[in-house]
Amino acid sequence: MPRLKLGFIPIEGGHYYKEALEEVTRAEELGFDSVWMEEHHAVTNHYWPSPFPVLAGFATRTSKVMLGTDIAVAAFYHPVRLAEDVAMLDVMSNGRITLGVAIGYKPDEFALYGVDLEKRGARFEEQLAIMKGLWTQERFAFKGTYYTVDGRIEPKPVTKPHP
Repeated sequence: MPRLKLGFIPIEGGHYYKEALEEVTRAEELGFDSVWMEEHHAVTNHYWPSPFPVLAGFATRTSKVMLGTDIAVAAFYHPVRLAEDVAMLDVMSNGRITLGVAIGYKPDEFALYGVDLEKRGARFEEQLAIMKGLWTQERFAFKGTYYTVDGRIEPKPVTKPHP
């Protein structure tokens, strides 16, 4: 019979990193399977505006628990930067990163970043293609409506085919 897996979202908000780190290390001691970080912007004392540095901190203090985004808003990242950040986290954590990524939905967040809310779906498709290509190919070229990429990233993720 498959084992039920248990994950959680630690206390949220940029002012609570120390408490969140304590929760995550204790959760690993208790046998939790995963920790998830949400991303939202311009919300006072709630959520994390940048989940990746927080997950990097968690990765340095844990060794077993899976670390993931629930979710990262793709529209607020250039796909090469996102691919590199996630690959680096995957290396730092020895393959414990799960990237949950989505198109986003909050108009105020899109306005903050100056990103067109109506084009987020088409941009997202290009971003996914670019990230997967950069993670899995030695060299990758892509020309789309929103992004043009030609090159490679290092390091590649530990997780195969990709996080």
